[in-house]
Amino acid sequence: MSTPPAFHEPNLGGGTARPPPKSVFEGVWGDEAVAAPHRFMVPVHSHPLNVNDAHDPLLRSRGRKSTPSGSVRAVYTHAHPRPAPAACPASRASWLVLLLLTLAAMLRAADAPAVNFERGNLQYEKGDYPEAIASYSRVLESGKVSASVCFNLGNACFKAGQLGRALLWYRQAERLDARDPDIQANLRFTRTQIQGGPPAPTSRWRRALPRLTLDQWTVLTAVLTWGWLGLWSLLHLNPSLGARLKLPLVAGGVALLFSTMGLFTTWHDQGLTRHAVVVQPETILRHGPLDESPSLQTLPDGQELVVLDEKAGWFQVSGASRGVGWLKTNQVALLRP
Repeated sequence: MSTPPAFHEPNLGGGTARPPPKSVFEGVWGDEAVAAPHRFMVPVHSHPLNVNDAHDPLLRSRGRKSTPSGSVRAVYTHAHPRPAPAACPASRASWLVLLLLTLAAMLRAADAPAVNFERGNLQYEKGDYPEAIASYSRVLESGKVSASVCFNLGNACFKAGQLGRALLWYRQAERLDARDPDIQANLRFTRTQIQGGPPAPTSRWRRALPRLTLDQWTVLTAVLTWGWLGLWSLLHLNPSLGARLKLPLVAGGVALLFSTMGLFTTWHDQGLTRHAVVVQPETILRHGPLDESPSLQTLPDGQELVVLDEKAGWFQVSGASRGVGWLKTNQVALLRP
């Protein structure tokens, strides 16, 4: 299928183990010699083994014993303090290798989304659209959701003949960047390719609202709120400015009201309303949530719907030309909130 001129292509950018130290008690009690505990030397901060013999559990049990005559018999310990083992070069090398491997794994995990995105771009250029879809999907699965990824994924789905999923990802990209002209152009073009035609027009109020994302509406409303409160506070601190602040207060109040309504409408549409797109051709819309229910209408791939209810693997939806009906959940894909 030749690509119509209205379709916008994506912007492709884009050692040897060290033996444990000998016991200081070797040769004193023969078979009862106890090897001193081996402490691993940390490469950066070395902690020498300065063990006080008075706190050694073996000396506490056998260090001094009273003789029948009341004299004290000394038990031979070691003539010199226990030396600290020298740092092991092999141990330091092992820790260094482990640290480097950990850093390499962290860097690889951080670069994985970018690698998959570039791989998807290359696969798209080669015409390998199913593999490009898989690469872009892995980027989204890693949590790196952006308008560019959704837009390119929509393009790959469109080229693969999956109009429903293309429309789904264009709409998802629109939520992240509502004013991007390429997203809007491809969204309109895809809707014209669907057999059922474009969806019913939205209300005048929705068309009158600027194309802003939910985050943009939130920031705008917050700025207007603090600005209006600042003017109101200034008026109460200096009543003599009433004549000068009257018009800014009225204009700011109207703008704040308009912004608040836009924020609520967008939040309700994206946060509370469950939007769905049919992703299978010849999807049957039924009167009830049963396979035996009479058929109400056959929906094309890409039909846009609104989910009203869910029951045992079925969605009750509205938006079809013949009213409310039921279809299976695996026949549609939901927009992410």
